[in-house]
Amino acid sequence: MATKPTVPVLPPAPALVKGQLWKFDTRCIQIGHVGKHLVEHRGVSLERPQQRAPKRMIAITELQKFLAANDAMLVGN
Repeated sequence: MATKPTVPVLPPAPALVKGQLWKFDTRCIQIGHVGKHLVEHRGVSLERPQQRAPKRMIAITELQKFLAANDAMLVGN
C-alpha cells in the first residue's frame, strides 16, 4: 500500500480589519474597507508618512499571501 504524500500545513492567514497597519521593509499598508471578497488598502511610506499612495482594491486572499510572503508585522489597529 502506497502512502499519501504529506502536505505542508500553512499558518492561518491573518484576519484583516479596517484601520490595521501592516509594516514590512520601509513601507506600510493601511487597511481600509474589508468586504466579502475584496479589501481596500493604501500604501504608506515610513520615510515620508505625509505622502500616501492612492487607495487600491485587491482580493483578500491575494493580500494575505502578499503579507505572508513579505513577513509583514501588524503594528497598529
